[in-house]
Parts: sequence; C-alpha cells; structure tokens
Amino acid sequence: MEQGYDRETETEALTSEVRGLVEPAPGRPTGMGQFETLAAAVHTALDRRLAAVPQAAHDALACCAGCSACCHRVVLATAPEIVAAASTVMRSFTPEARDALRERMLSYVAGVGPSQGVGLATLRPMCPFLVDGLCSIYAVRPIACRAQCSVDVAPCEAAAADGETAFPATEPEAALGSAALKGLTESLGSHELVPALMDFARAASLVLAAHEKRMAPDNAGEVFQLAAPAATKPPMPAETGPVRYPEYAPGEEAGGIVLSGDLTEARYRLFQECDVGAALAEAPQTHPAHVLFRGGLPEVYHDEADAEKSRTRFVEAFERFVEMPADPRQKFDAMSELALLPLSYFQNDDKELLSRIGDYLTHELTAKLFPDLAAPLAPRKGGRLKLGYIGDQLDQSSSGLWPTGWLRHHAHDVETFAFNLSREAHPGVTYYRQFVDHFHHLPGFVPDAARLIKAQDLDVLIYPDLASRGRTIQFATMRLARLQCAGWGGPQTTGMPEIDVFLSGELMEKPGSEAHYRERLVKLPGIGFCYPRETYGRVELTKADFGLNDGPLYVCAQTPPKLHPKWDPMLRDLTERSGRPIVFFRYGEGRPWWKLEERLKAAGVRTVFMPMLSPSYFRALLRLADVVVDSTGWSGGITALATIGCRAPVVTLPGELRRSRHTAAFLTAANAPGLIVGSPQEFVDLAANPERCREAARDMQPDAVFEDTSTVRALETFLREYGARSS
Repeated sequence: MEQGYDRETETEALTSEVRGLVEPAPGRPTGMGQFETLAAAVHTALDRRLAAVPQAAHDALACCAGCSACCHRVVLATAPEIVAAASTVMRSFTPEARDALRERMLSYVAGVGPSQGVGLATLRPMCPFLVDGLCSIYAVRPIACRAQCSVDVAPCEAAAADGETAFPATEPEAALGSAALKGLTESLGSHELVPALMDFARAASLVLAAHEKRMAPDNAGEVFQLAAPAATKPPMPAETGPVRYPEYAPGEEAGGIVLSGDLTEARYRLFQECDVGAALAEAPQTHPAHVLFRGGLPEVYHDEADAEKSRTRFVEAFERFVEMPADPRQKFDAMSELALLPLSYFQNDDKELLSRIGDYLTHELTAKLFPDLAAPLAPRKGGRLKLGYIGDQLDQSSSGLWPTGWLRHHAHDVETFAFNLSREAHPGVTYYRQFVDHFHHLPGFVPDAARLIKAQDLDVLIYPDLASRGRTIQFATMRLARLQCAGWGGPQTTGMPEIDVFLSGELMEKPGSEAHYRERLVKLPGIGFCYPRETYGRVELTKADFGLNDGPLYVCAQTPPKLHPKWDPMLRDLTERSGRPIVFFRYGEGRPWWKLEERLKAAGVRTVFMPMLSPSYFRALLRLADVVVDSTGWSGGITALATIGCRAPVVTLPGELRRSRHTAAFLTAANAPGLIVGSPQEFVDLAANPERCREAARDMQPDAVFEDTSTVRALETFLREYGARSS
C-alpha cells in the first residue's frame, strides 16, 4: 500500500460524505429526479475514491469492457440507484430497446421470482441490462457493480457457473463500496426514504412497469416491495430492556405495570425460535410475571403433540401463578404480561378454563385490591346514551379497525368515548380521536386510568379485542360502566365475570352457540358489524410481476398461528390433487414464518412464501388468485373480507365455534354459499377444481359485507333498551 493511503480513514470519510449528500434533502422526494440526482452524487464520490486506490494495493485489475462474468448474479442496490437506472431507460432507450429490455426483464424475473427473495446470492441470472456483453446503463450502474473488482478472470467465470462459489473481490474496492452503501442506507432510513437494499434488476423492472401502467403507489416504497430480499430471523437482542418489578410498602396501591427486560432473551427463544425448552431455561422465576411467562405459547407448533404439550404447560403455569404465595399487588402487576389470545389458536372450547382464569383475576385480585373499581355504578340518570370503546389497539390494526363502522354511524343521541390504553406513543394511538366525542390516551398506572374512566359515568363500555393484551385484561376485571361488552375482535368468550354481553352476528353463530359463552350472547343482524368499505388504490399486476408462473394460483393469506398442524394433511392433499403450491406470507417482522415453512414442507405441503405486501399489492394478488385457501379451525377475518372484496373465490370449512365461521358468514352474506364445505374431503375436492370455485363465486355480491348500518341500528336498539331498564 502506498504511503499516505489509509483504508480505514478513506472508508469512514466516504461514509460521512455520502451521509452529507442525503442530509440536505428535505423530507420525502417529490419525484424521480431527486433520487436520480442523489444517486449520481453518491456514484461520483465513490468513483473518485475508487480511482485513488493505489496500484500497490493489489495486482492489476483484470476488469475490462466485454468481461461480463459478474453480470450473472443478483445485484442488490438502493432505491436512488434503481430510480436512476429506470430514468436512464425512459430517457435514453429507443422504443425498440425498451421492448427488448422488457423481454429480458421478464426472463430475469421468471428466473429469480420463484425464490421470493430467498438465497439470492446463489442465483446466477444474466442481468437484463447486459447487451452483447456490455452494460447498457454503465454510467448509472449501482454501487455493488462499481466496487466489484477482480485481479483474475478465471475465478469470476467459475463463480458465474456455480452458485455456491462466491465472486472474488478486491479488498480496498469492496470496503469502499460497503462504506458508500452504509452511508446511503443509514441516511435514507433516517429520512424514511426506503433504506432497504433490493434486487436491482427486478426493482428497476417494477419501476418501469409502474411508469408504463401509470400506477400510483400508496406509499413511497410500495413499488419496490417485491424486489426486497427475504426477511431473516432477527438477531438475539444485544441487551435486556428495563426491569421494574415494584415491591410495595403496607397500604401502597398497585400500579399494574412491570418492565420485564430480564425476559428479553427468553422471549426471543420462545417467540422467534419457538424453542420452549431454551426459553424456559433462560427465564428467571422470582416474580409472578416470570411464572406467567412460563406458560407462554409460541406462534408455530411442530406437530399436534407439541401443541397439546404447550396447552398443558399454559394451564400448569397459571395454576402455579394462583398458588404462589406472592403479594397480590405483584400478581396484579404481572397480569399486564398475560395474553389469553394464543389460547384460542388451539381451536378448543375454552369456556370453562377462561372462566376459572377470569374468576381468579377478578375476585381474588382486582376486587380485593380495588374495591371502588369493583363496585356497581349508580342507576342511569337519563340523557344521551354514554358509550365507550376501550383497548390498547384502538388503531388501524385488525383489532381496532373493525368497530369503526359502528362509530361512524352512531346516532346523535349516543355520546361516544374512546380510551386507548397503549403505554406507547406510536402514531396509531390517536386514530380513534376522529370518530368519537371524547378521546383519552391512558398510558399510566392502571387504577388511576380506571378511575378516570369510571368517573365518566358510562352506560356502556365495549372491548373490541379483550384477549390480546394483558393491560386490557386488567381493566376488564373491573366494573367501569353499567353494561360491559366484548366484541367480534375477541376470538371466543372472555370468561370474565365483569363482561356482561358478547356482541356477535346472526350469520356467525350456530343454533345453541350460547353454550360456548359465559356472557349473554347478542346476535346482531348479518355478520354482526359494519365494516368500512375499502379505499386502497387499485394496482393491476400480473402473476409474473409477483414471480409466479401462469398456472392456477392458490393463496392462503392467514397468519402462522391460525394454521394448526392438525390441518396440514388436508393442505398436503390439496397440493397433491391440484399439482400446485400454496402461496403463504412472511407475516410481520420477526414472526417465525420460517418455522411454519419447515413444518409444512415436512408434512408434504408444496409452498411458496411471499414477502408481506402493501394493501394495494395484496389485493392485486388476491384478484389474480384462482383459489383462496381459508384457514380451518380459525377462519379468516379481515383478510377474508379483503378476499371477498376482490371477488376472489375463498373455500372455507366452518366448525362449531364462531371463530371458525367468519368466512362462512361473509360468503353467506355475499351470496356465495357454494364456497362453504362440510368436511376436509369436500374442501380438497372443491379447492382442487378452480373452475368449480369460479362458478361458485360467479354471483358473489361483495358490497353486501361492507357498510351494513343495520348492525349499528340493532346495536343501539339493544343498548337503549338496556339503558331504559337501568335508569
């Protein structure tokens, strides 16, 4: 190395320089031009430092025009570089050259698409920008190409022929390329400007297609989503979070909050790796919250026996929680760590178990610790009906979105309140403010927040999704309104003695279903709620855009926990009969979709796992689907509504319990009962025949499941009748 050249200094300086190029950009880019200008500036900075690498750093480079071995791979690049390449094509290519490029891009996507972003480094497709051995966009080639250098052609050619062989790279140039990418991606991320590295050629093809189709993506990064490499298992957290387990003095009131940072590693083992043994080995056992954690339930089970073992562990952990001689105030605090929703994924009737849990939490903890919050309210005084909605997911999640139709259509004689219990200040916290007369964000101590709610003198309080979060469960053990209701977002009975009514729908319930609820079951008309008509932008894509071939497309849009292993044989039979894989999704950052993929593969189910898609792209895929496969035992909810809204044929097998009957209710309301089957064999017979499915969906009327205000009027009639009795 020549004197005066310090590689570490050069790379750090380049990273800083690139950050400086991004920082002046105010907010999001207003168009392709800003990204193109940014890419040019970054490339200029990199090229200048690449040219300054001394000759003594390595042997003479063998790279030259016409040598294209390293053009046979998947190159990862940033959004500005992708936009710069697409802009160059639109500005400089002749119509004939664009047509030829389009054909090469179709061939490229056909080669890399089936991997859905997995193992891209081992693929060896020819770059579609390569023409007669030369790069047709050489001036705007991305950082990964600019910094790819070699001193010998032979290993490059060997790597091009063998996906398991890595392309050689010279150290100074590779370090500079990494430095430029670091500065660019970090700065883009700080400005929320699509920081991810993407498949360069595929992303450029998507940008060009969007331009030609005049598509208007819903967000800045939407057009790139199909080109992002597959999500990977998140790394083990480097540090535990804050720890707070209060010890109370005599007469001191419980706050209802713990900070269980000492469970960080154990949670990772349980929820990311689905390794119960490792999770329990890492977990401490000194506080009631630790005992409840030992009953924690992973999202994916290896098989039916594994699922049953986990259910038994959940029950045993709660029994230990009851029996442990701890301060009741600490047990109430620990309740904030309790989630009852995962119990529903076993797909059993849990009324007895949930009632035992509800009785202990309510009568042995809350009522004794906070007698004022357990006392009934005085009789109603008259005036407007005071109706509240409560939960820590009153946002645009599935749990929060479904009741907003009720809120938007409540009559003027109903005074509405929203109590968001989330302890975080994320943007969705205030979502309900637009729908109600009075809005409260209550992140603090539980008894303080509960007394504020009780002081509103509410006639009715509705829990849209009681089971998901322990903080909401704490409030549900109290008497905060004259009538307390749970709603459709909860998968089954709450088991809570202070919840009086469960609000469901006539089409959701079988005759005699009251036996499955501790609460009084109220069946509102139709599907039971007024779901908003969707307003996502319409994007028209092809199967090829998604990396799929033209054969019949099977899609299962449900989350991993809903796919209980007892239904794997049915899915296997379907893929064998149809000869086609089923498309599943890598739901959510860090959710263990890879465990589901492993299990389904072992069960003989043919699968394709696709990245999470934006709402408009997800619906574009649904419109292409020949058959949508519903999850059995716990059927689709919001996803099923989206499917029917796209007029896609979804095959469903309802059971005895309401959570297995959502899709069947929607199909009945939408006049497509022919897609409802009665047995696993019927499910396979129908789903394996796309023509039969299309015929069954021919008279589907999607509008029937949206904006059904009759449910709002029926709900208000019931609530007014109750109010009259409680005056």
